[in-house]
This record gives sequence, C-alpha cells and structure tokens, in this order.
Amino acid sequence: MKICLILTVLSFIQWLEAYNPVNADLSVDISEGNIIFKLLDGSKVKSAHIVIEDCPNCQPGYFVRPSESVSIDINKLSKPDVVKIRGIYETSDQVTTKISEYKIGKQETVSVTDSSDCCVQSETIVNGESQKCSGTEIFAEDFTDDKLSQFSYDVRSMIGLDEPEMVAYVKDKENVNVENGLLYINITQFTNKKSLKDCTSKITKPINPCGPFKNLVPKFKSGRLYSTFSFKYGRIHMRLKLPRADFVFPYLILQPANTNFDTPFVDHIRLAYNHGNEVLQDRDNRNMHRNIVFSSVITHETDAPNVFQRLKQDKTYQKYKVSKLCDNSNEFHDYTIIWHKNKMIFKIDDKEYGRITDKQIMDKINKNEHFLVLALTVGGDLNFNDGEILRAHKEAIFSNSEPNHHIKFFEAIHLWKDWKDPSLVIDYIRIFTTNESEE
Repeated sequence: MKICLILTVLSFIQWLEAYNPVNADLSVDISEGNIIFKLLDGSKVKSAHIVIEDCPNCQPGYFVRPSESVSIDINKLSKPDVVKIRGIYETSDQVTTKISEYKIGKQETVSVTDSSDCCVQSETIVNGESQKCSGTEIFAEDFTDDKLSQFSYDVRSMIGLDEPEMVAYVKDKENVNVENGLLYINITQFTNKKSLKDCTSKITKPINPCGPFKNLVPKFKSGRLYSTFSFKYGRIHMRLKLPRADFVFPYLILQPANTNFDTPFVDHIRLAYNHGNEVLQDRDNRNMHRNIVFSSVITHETDAPNVFQRLKQDKTYQKYKVSKLCDNSNEFHDYTIIWHKNKMIFKIDDKEYGRITDKQIMDKINKNEHFLVLALTVGGDLNFNDGEILRAHKEAIFSNSEPNHHIKFFEAIHLWKDWKDPSLVIDYIRIFTTNESEE
C-alpha cells in the first residue's frame, strides 16, 4: 500500500497555469458566489473530507463522495479572495493529505492522488506489528448498517461495583441502534427486576453484575460497545454529538488490551467527553457544564486503598485533564486525537485545545495497545466525583458513597424526567497511522 502524506502547502494557481492534470480527481468551482467541490468521473478517490480554513461560519468538515458535490457560500469566508482547504483523500490503496489554496473567481481541476513512492515512517503498532508508513487508515467505521461487526457488546449491571454507575449495560436496540448512518447510544428506564440475558461479566462476588439483583436493581439501562481492534499510537478522527442531560456521561475511551471490564481501576485514555448537566461547577467554582468538552488520561495506583481519595490529594485527575468551552456542543463536531510516544494532542474542529506531555503518564499509557470503548452512562464516582463537584450541585441531592444512591437519584424525578437529549450520537470513527512529527 502506498501512503504519501504531503505536508507542504501547494499553490495550485501557479501550477495549473502550466499544467492541467490529465488524471484529475477534484473539481473546485469558485466562480458563481459559491465554492463547489465535486469528485470527477473516473477519479480513484472514494471519499474526500474537506476542512475550510479561515471560515468560522462553515461546518467543521465536509464529506464529498463520488457523484456528489458540496456547495459552500463564499460569504462565510473571513478572507474573501483566497480559499484554503485541508483535505484527506482516500482511494482503495492510499490516503493522501493535502493543504491547498484556490483563488476566488476560477474553476479548477486538481489531481489529489500521487503515484510517487512517498512514505513517512510510522510509529503506530497494530497487533504487535509496527506499521510501515504514516497516514495509513487502519480502522474505519461509518455506521452504514446495524451489524456493528467491528464491535462487541458488554452486558452487566454497574450497581454496587468498585467503580459504580447507575445503569445496566444491555444488548437492546432501544439503547444501541444505527439510523441514517449514525450510531445512537441511548439511556432508557430499566424494567427487568431479575437478571441480565447474555451477561458478559465473570464476577460472582461480592456482587454479581449479572443478577439476581435483589435490592440492587438498576433504574436505567444503556449500551456499551468495544472494538475487536487494538493499536498503539495513531491519529483518531471522530465526528459526533455529545449528550445533554443531567448526570449523563459519555465514554469515548481507549482501554488497554490486556484488561477487560472485570478489571478494576484501569488506566485509560478519555478521548472526549462532557458532563451532561446544564449547570455544574467544581468546588473552586469552575464550570463543568455540558458546553465544556474535556479530554484526559486516567491513571491509578494499584496499591492505593482509596483511589478517589488519592486522586483528590495529588490532583492527578486535574493535572492530566484538558478542556475547551464549546457553546454549541449539542451539534456535531469533529474530534481529533493524536497519540504519540511522548505526547497526546487533542483537537476539536481542527483546533488544538490541549496536550498531555508528562513522561510518567505517557509511559504508563504506552505499555499496551488499546481497544476502543463507546458507551453512555448515568453518574459514576470518577465522572461526578463527590470531592470535586460543588456540594449544592450534587452531594446535596445524592452522594456516591451512599449504598443505594441510584435509588435516591431515581426518586429525584426532576433530574431525569425531562431529559432532552440523553444520547451519544456518532457519525464516524477513523484511525490512521501517525509519525512522531505529526501535529
């Protein structure tokens, strides 16, 4: 497979005056008040993901597929004379990234594929094998059908466990479904009073997550998927919409491949998340509400008698958490995470909002390949930690330390009865190999 990652900005204006590509892939028409991108007949490009630079009113990205076109109003541009785009172009055997400039008032045809044998050494590892070239697509899920063949379901109750949550994860189309090319993970009420069908947990004591539940009956149910694919180091692209519902929390996680959901206190990477609450602050009066997007690396000390007390004392959770205010977080956004050996870079709509570079943390995370976890939950000790959140916004209502706090939450009907959007919605997830210099 040939992979050519072209990092230099090309001036197509001067180039096209001398040469019009014979094997053109893309038509760019900026002559009638709109920018129109179209993949040409005969092009080898299967899909193009285009980001318009210097266009604050544009969508985060546009997908162009064969026989389709995308039209964008020129008036949305902040620079009215030049259009600068960043494109990722996928063929059957090549992924090419190009940054290009186009002049307003012209129609141009461009070749975006390259037959040269260009390969930047990758640092990515898949199934124990080093990958040759940077820029290779190693995982793609566009949710075109409901088979979800690249994922498996985890089924268990989370009530009363070491890291309790207020849901049971089930395999149910009410909670996990694919519709119009989108994956929906939804929170609904749990009505089963006995046990779970097809439970995947092997734990039997002190509490059996499969049931029978006795006095630990879950009040809500949701879905948790995990990938059969694992990797170490790479560039992850996700387009999704985060939930907006009090005490609802999304999981978009990379979990070590040498662990499973029976393993307690697992170090992991939280790719992107928000707290679903309309109003939420920590004890230093800093906002944590639904319009703030976070990413973090969570690590634990295996010999700590109380991991959450340790996190509070040494500020590990705070130290390795980055955040971004996003006033329209209820809309779809593009999230990019670049995982290198020495750092992790987090972006939203192609704009960086934080990075983690601490060597001790990176060394822990880098020990293993990781698989992908997609889930949606209610509560959670680490997600809504008693010691972190302003007392009036949580602990005055319920405390995680209470054995039956899930019942107390359920009885506070005003917190969940009018949930407007208790769903995590994902358009696509794609993972590429990376190299040590990629930013």
